[in-house]
Amino acid sequence: PSGPGELVDLAHGLNRMVSALRDSRQLVAQQERQAVLGELAAGVAHELNNSLGVITGYVKVLRKKPRDEQDAKDMDIIEDELRQCQKIVQGLLELARPQILELHRTDLVEVVRDAVERLNKVSEEDYDPGPKIVLLEPRATAPAVVDEHAIRRVVLNLVNNAIDAAGPNGYVEIAVEHTPDNSFIIVQDSGDGLAEDIRKDLFRPFRTTKANGTGLGLAISEAIIRQHGGTIGVDQGPHGGARFRVVI
Repeated sequence: PSGPGELVDLAHGLNRMVSALRDSRQLVAQQERQAVLGELAAGVAHELNNSLGVITGYVKVLRKKPRDEQDAKDMDIIEDELRQCQKIVQGLLELARPQILELHRTDLVEVVRDAVERLNKVSEEDYDPGPKIVLLEPRATAPAVVDEHAIRRVVLNLVNNAIDAAGPNGYVEIAVEHTPDNSFIIVQDSGDGLAEDIRKDLFRPFRTTKANGTGLGLAISEAIIRQHGGTIGVDQGPHGGARFRVVI
């Protein structure tokens, strides 16, 4: 973009057009992948649910007549694995069939505050001492037209992940910011952070850094935010841990 004024304007216009086309192609490709995954997930989830139901029934029968202590332990393991499978199936179904949003004008500050209060109680029960969860109180409200329950679920998922990353003696920091055009929810932790190659694929289904994770929580969260016309991304926070930023 150099030369006479008309060529400069034309060059900038062409560059904007190329950038818009690139973004459109990426969006179409993502939607096509989502559609294929949705069809596959719905079919697989249906079949798996049938089998899991049968297995669960047999476990309940066997529990009534364990032969020894080892049998009881084996049943505990089977039930734990069944619950994990059922979580995966439920996640697949939610990813395959995005929910119908019930949009209302909502204060995101109140949604986040409610989620933090719930998780503070869970954290105290699961950790001793629990990681410190801090909500940076905003100076104003953050109004947005959203599905309150869906956004609360995203916040719960992000903060839960941050709690796991921070560990018992760490801390999690949540902020809500607002501008005339957008609202932001920022969650960061004091953990070890995420390598760049992991961050790149973190929102794809079945990508997880947790031993018992399904790899679907962040994919579902991204789908919810995308339904709202927003974005969600991750980078390294100022304290070295992961920082997730939701823009609505």
